[in-house]
Amino acid sequence: MGPESTPTSQGVRAKLATLLFLIALLLGNAALIGGLETEGGMLAAGFFAFACVLWWVSYRISRSANGRGLTLGIVALGLWILGVVGALAVAFHHYIVDRFFWASAAILVILIAAIAIRESSSDVPKIPPNPG
Repeated sequence: MGPESTPTSQGVRAKLATLLFLIALLLGNAALIGGLETEGGMLAAGFFAFACVLWWVSYRISRSANGRGLTLGIVALGLWILGVVGALAVAFHHYIVDRFFWASAAILVILIAAIAIRESSSDVPKIPPNPG
């Protein structure tokens, strides 16, 4: 039992993951608002990509802390998806040609695919090699 599995370090990791999820949520929401409402363009897409990378780091930290803090991450992801889909539903003709819309949608698809791949690879039981 190493120091990475103690309850104290898991609590610290859970708090860190929650804090990083919160920062990612705020940064991602600001980037979506900036990109969709004020024509922020590719700069806003870069900030949104950074928020998604921060979300992924938080997700990995949260998974190592037995999933604690993950609820805020799921809420952030849901809000981002709702923002992108809502923008398309409200002003289809405006956003269908918007580069930021497509960049943010692609970034979300990549993030969701990474989560799915990570989850499917962690579901496979690890079989130790046969010594003989």
